Amino acid sequence: MMNMINKSEAAALLGVSKRALERYAAAGRLPAVYTQGPTGRQVSFDPADVERLKVEREAPMPRPATSPDNTALAIPGKALAKLPPGGAGQLVSLLQALSAQAPARPVVPVADKLMLTLAEAAALTGLSRARLKAAIDAGQLQAVQIGRSRRVKRQALEGWIEDL
Repeated sequence: MMNMINKSEAAALLGVSKRALERYAAAGRLPAVYTQGPTGRQVSFDPADVERLKVEREAPMPRPATSPDNTALAIPGKALAKLPPGGAGQLVSLLQALSAQAPARPVVPVADKLMLTLAEAAALTGLSRARLKAAIDAGQLQAVQIGRSRRVKRQALEGWIEDL
């Protein structure tokens, strides 16, 4: 156990915080030696291990391989997949066709809705959501709690606006 360094020195050598150093040790990327000191357990590190981790951290990260014409796709753990010429356009049109087949919820314009969320009511009236919440909390505007969201009846909103 000769020539060991403490947590502060190891963090300074790596250029990281002490907490980051603890995470490296917990993940097994930096072996730590725990000893009983005067104030409790103390951790120390071998300078060679700290230097090894520093070199590992400073190594450039591999980039995904692409071709100059962006037709090659990088697939993690696999060889480079090459799209045929015009393949990107075919892929996009295939994805669009698949999304068009999926049953979608009907889209109802805000102007036709009978119950509005606070965001929709705010957009419709030009008032802030906070102002609408304050009116609801003060009992000036009626709202219904549905799950975690509040809904306001259109008629109640229009009546409250008339009274302003």
